[in-house]
Amino acid sequence: AVAYAGIQLLVGQDLLQVASNFGIEVRKPQSDGTTKLNKGWANLTVRNYLGLRDAKNISNGWVLRVLPMEKHQAGYRPNQTMAIDRLCRDEVKKLDFQDSRLHTKLAKIFVVTRLVEHGRDNSVVLSVSRFELNQSKYRYQIEQDYVAIKNDVLRSNGQKLSSETGTFIQARTKGTKNSNTYAFYARKNLVEHIVNFEHGKPKDSHSENCELHSGNSQLEERKPIDAVMGRLANNQSGVGRHKCPYCAYYQGYFEGRMSVLSDGR
Repeated sequence: AVAYAGIQLLVGQDLLQVASNFGIEVRKPQSDGTTKLNKGWANLTVRNYLGLRDAKNISNGWVLRVLPMEKHQAGYRPNQTMAIDRLCRDEVKKLDFQDSRLHTKLAKIFVVTRLVEHGRDNSVVLSVSRFELNQSKYRYQIEQDYVAIKNDVLRSNGQKLSSETGTFIQARTKGTKNSNTYAFYARKNLVEHIVNFEHGKPKDSHSENCELHSGNSQLEERKPIDAVMGRLANNQSGVGRHKCPYCAYYQGYFEGRMSVLSDGR
């Protein structure tokens, strides 16, 4: 819960500025005098913010994913499929879905979405949400996709695998075009479900409400509070002050940490 609350405070923040505070190189100088975007800078920035630069998982098996989104007329959409994990043919041949790498990597995910815009390095965090495979309505179909890909692997005799197999999951080459190294990828339709967006916007869920105010009770049904407190929001999804001390503590922690990093201490 602490890690999740910490990530929530990044919503609305520009990751480029956070990266600068941590001294993370967003662009790498090239020999011809130009610069090239460091592909993993956003993920590295979030991991540094959480103090998890060298950790594979956040805690208790939770995996961190930082996914780019593009702004369209109808709202925000994922701009790419999501690499899940490498596909080892020998493992896939032997393992059922429950014991597979695919199941492990999709079991519990913290998802951070960020806006990417052509020609700009700035990247504002749009939302934070949680995805748990065993609670997803698509779990059955994901397992069926794994079974179908497994059958492809068994029939392939080491040859190319079809990227057309699977409704939500596909097997695709990783690296150069003619590579024989494959990985599991989540198609865009699954990515949209994982990031918890609806009609191009984050759903009203744990990604917007604090841990202590995620219930559906109306303000009038709670204990009487004064008029000033009544006007304060229960969450951090918008701009301005809010009454939750849990959120207020972590907001102060975030601002203090960024201030210290900016001063170079």
